[in-house]
Amino acid sequence: MQSWEDIAGLSMTKEAEIKPKPTLEEQKGLKDYWKIYEMHRAEIGVKLLRMARRHREFKFILQNSTSEPSAEQQADSDEIQRRAIYHGEWQPYIHSLQTQGMHYAQAGLSFPAWFEIVSAFRKYMLPYMMEAYGKSPKRLSAALNGIDTLFDLSLSVIGESYLETKQQLIQQQGQTIQRGQSQLAGIINSAMDAIITIDENQRILIFNPAAEKMFERFADNVIGKPLTMLIPERLRLKHEEDVRGFGKTSTTKRSMGRLGMVFGLRANGEEFPLEVSISKIEVDGKKNFTAILRDITERNRAEAEIQQLNTALEERVLQRTSQLEASNKELEAFSYSVSHDLRAPLRSIDGFSQALLEDYANQLPPEGQYYLERVRAAAQRMAALIDDLLNLSRVTRAPIQPGSTDLSAIARQIADELMKLHPERKIRFDIAPDLTVNGDSHLFQIVVENLLNNAWKFTSKREEARIEFNITNENGTQTFFVRDNGAGFDMKYADKLFGAFQRLHGAAEFPGTGIGLATVQRIIHKHGGRIWAEGAVDQGATFYFTV
Repeated sequence: MQSWEDIAGLSMTKEAEIKPKPTLEEQKGLKDYWKIYEMHRAEIGVKLLRMARRHREFKFILQNSTSEPSAEQQADSDEIQRRAIYHGEWQPYIHSLQTQGMHYAQAGLSFPAWFEIVSAFRKYMLPYMMEAYGKSPKRLSAALNGIDTLFDLSLSVIGESYLETKQQLIQQQGQTIQRGQSQLAGIINSAMDAIITIDENQRILIFNPAAEKMFERFADNVIGKPLTMLIPERLRLKHEEDVRGFGKTSTTKRSMGRLGMVFGLRANGEEFPLEVSISKIEVDGKKNFTAILRDITERNRAEAEIQQLNTALEERVLQRTSQLEASNKELEAFSYSVSHDLRAPLRSIDGFSQALLEDYANQLPPEGQYYLERVRAAAQRMAALIDDLLNLSRVTRAPIQPGSTDLSAIARQIADELMKLHPERKIRFDIAPDLTVNGDSHLFQIVVENLLNNAWKFTSKREEARIEFNITNENGTQTFFVRDNGAGFDMKYADKLFGAFQRLHGAAEFPGTGIGLATVQRIIHKHGGRIWAEGAVDQGATFYFTV
């Protein structure tokens, strides 16, 4: 199967038919993209035309009516692209791209200018894509991948065709040298790209007007001088070695983008990035090297803007995905209203059981009184469980109100309250100062309270207990942790710790409902963080979380 990358090597001289075979997911993404394009084709076309009329190069081309496609030609072009996307008829589309690349080169359109149009098209498409598929991150991602895949194909095929045409023009120029310097000068001087020819000693032979403008130097001041005067000092030695190495090879040309990053040096000392295509011609036993250079400063800036847009979009998709996952994990069977309806009958069961014990204790045998106590205990435990479920529901539904939150102060307050309630316990709290986080202060009160209460509960059987709240660095990420020397747990059950109703210890040994850690996990996830635990049986536990 041909990969999309195979198309990047497509050349006009290749006779083999290349048929891209996108995956099913890529096909869906391409179709989703095309569906939105067809819906908004007119608006996007108006925006592109407005942008082109303000652009120096496109403005010149648009003034020539023969260069602008007719409505019928545009419709034919769209149909070729549509059939490629929907029916897999890629060869006519690839041939069309090759023809475009050839025409761009012949019209004198620079490659960066064409890249600007492609970037503008993606920029104008993005809002429509967000509007159509923003609620489905997976579909949006596939559609955007479809656009990028199509652009990669277009850039690759048109670029190769463009460069091959340019190389053919350069070879024609070399042949023209033999027929007359005047004719060659006319061709080179009319080129929109900078063209520089050097000899085997890397001294400049040809320096066209576009090169004069680019390097801010007159041709009379550079002809016959070393090429290194146009290269930053730190790169001169390497550049000389590269040219000599290229001269020793049997290769006659190197295409744009395959030479790595190249920098030029203007007369004022300013460095600027270049994209270079170089060819080698042997005349009378001597080798001459001709380079076509394009200043890609603006293109790099456009790519940086596209990267920023992509980064922002990826962040939004991740945020949406995180929120959806949190919503899917809600305890739907125990909604807020149902939990409220359960509390009333439980209060009745507990209240009437208590009334029986208080008013009819003399008439009930000990066994009957024991049963009523069991009924009351079960009802109270169910009420506590419902309260925890209500808290979990509130945490899941409540919007975040971010702000600077002092976790150390919260932890000290909770520790003081626990010590006052149980003064008989011998326990040491080690709470690090200045632990702050940007988050909802109310929700983080719940986080710290649950984690410290958990540590307090599971160290209750220790004669000398210790609970620590501090911060560490995990792979460059600020990570908070609560550590205790309590009962601990078996790590093979660690995945159950944060599930609702999941308990690793019996209620008789350590009381609880199994909702606390589930609540903590929901809060941490709502803040875009993660939480995990490490421990060992009878050796304590450590709970880590990031925000």
